[in-house]
Amino acid sequence: MVANAIERWGPLGARFVCAEVLDHLRESTETYDAIHSVFGADWLADPAKLLPLVAQRLNPGGIFAFSHPPAIPGAYGPQGMYRYR
Repeated sequence: MVANAIERWGPLGARFVCAEVLDHLRESTETYDAIHSVFGADWLADPAKLLPLVAQRLNPGGIFAFSHPPAIPGAYGPQGMYRYR
């Protein structure tokens, strides 16, 4: 997936990083115009640790865009991802 994104959007100047998010944001000094996560960082990492690191690495006016599947009705706590048919 990352290779496909790099191939398609890399020539336009987009940069993609595939890493353990908390380690990368803690160790990196780079800043970003946007941080994007699909079913990843925001779903798996502790928000109390993740969100301050994201805020530190975003440039002024930067965007943290993320997505995750909807909650399963009646289920609380960690949930699997299910395919609706």
